[in-house]
Amino acid sequence: PRYASPQGQAAAARRRLWADHPVGRVICAHSERVADRAAALAQALGLDRWQRAAIRLGAELHDLGKLKVPPEILNKRGPLTRAEFALVSRHPIWGIELLGDAEFLPDVRPIIRWHHERHDGTGYPDGLSGEEIPLPAQIVALADAYDALTSDRAYRPALSPGAAFVEMAAMRGGWSADLFDRFVHTHARSSGTSNYAVAF
Repeated sequence: PRYASPQGQAAAARRRLWADHPVGRVICAHSERVADRAAALAQALGLDRWQRAAIRLGAELHDLGKLKVPPEILNKRGPLTRAEFALVSRHPIWGIELLGDAEFLPDVRPIIRWHHERHDGTGYPDGLSGEEIPLPAQIVALADAYDALTSDRAYRPALSPGAAFVEMAAMRGGWSADLFDRFVHTHARSSGTSNYAVAF
């Protein structure tokens, strides 16, 4: 018999979990794109196959905790209130809780918990900074932010790849400068955008 890879199992489980959710298709498509982009950056960095597997699997599951966020908040067209943002910012912790005692090889929990941490310490849920944030979580954070900016959202239309790079450069405190530069070089080629669209 043929067995699905851990990534395949995760993707299938994610689709089942989100099947009846109002934004399930959007979340699943987003997670797949984030996984592809994170894996491409991991490859460009020369990470080994186990690290690349962890990054892809963690990216597939990074938004699992949004299952516990009310759909009307995820679909809100205007700015979130402080209380709504506080609720959304719980989703990394809820993602870990939803995993329960499930065992993964490699472990994806650091990616799920810390994919919204920022290099300057302004992220959530734990306010980590710099090298306190594991490299796999930093990689998924970049891919997640880029895909969010280049996708249509309820509150704004998608940005072009070049405009997204500029927007991310404006948030330069949030990223390792070297890692962001490598991300731009890796994804500018695939998106047809000049590397020089961003001065970082």
